[in-house]
Amino acid sequence: RLIMENAMRKALVNEDFELYFQPQYSVPNGVMTGVEVLLRWDHPQFGNVKPLEFINLAERTDLIIPLGEWVFQQVCEKMSLWYQQGIRLGRVSVNVSANQFKRKDFAEWVLFQVQRYSVDPAQLEIEITESALMEDVEHSLTVLTALRRAQIRIAIDDFGTGYSSLSYLRDFPIDKLKIDQSFIRELGARADGSVIVS
Repeated sequence: RLIMENAMRKALVNEDFELYFQPQYSVPNGVMTGVEVLLRWDHPQFGNVKPLEFINLAERTDLIIPLGEWVFQQVCEKMSLWYQQGIRLGRVSVNVSANQFKRKDFAEWVLFQVQRYSVDPAQLEIEITESALMEDVEHSLTVLTALRRAQIRIAIDDFGTGYSSLSYLRDFPIDKLKIDQSFIRELGARADGSVIVS
């Protein structure tokens, strides 16, 4: 773990991480609606380190904040560049860690980056897990409201794994629910899963 942590620190300094942009399509018409940003790390000694492996380690250390900030800044920089080149990818969805989200200045920091890189906030989507939202409901509502006011869209990831009341779906300014894969994996095999998903 210590070797991996030190390797991650060096990778952050050297910017050895890579961003992949996974296209998202509308099922009914096959039109690309946007992209989701994925973080990848190809280490010279360890090879392709699984995201779950290095992100979990980053979350257990103090590395998740600088890593998350690096990702967001890179995304904003690329969006700005693509816009200047006439490239339109639709909405760009960025995952945000619970540790990053619970910082008091998170909304202000995001809005500053959006302004700094001249990014159209309506093209940006922040993705946060259901469990991260429920850690501090009052803070979450404040942050989400500030982001939504700026026209940034909000997606809830891993929905259905936490203990949130459905009433929060009404209270939070949410644009998209990403149902947890445990419900999707057995679609068709179990009727109850299909009912929940629909």
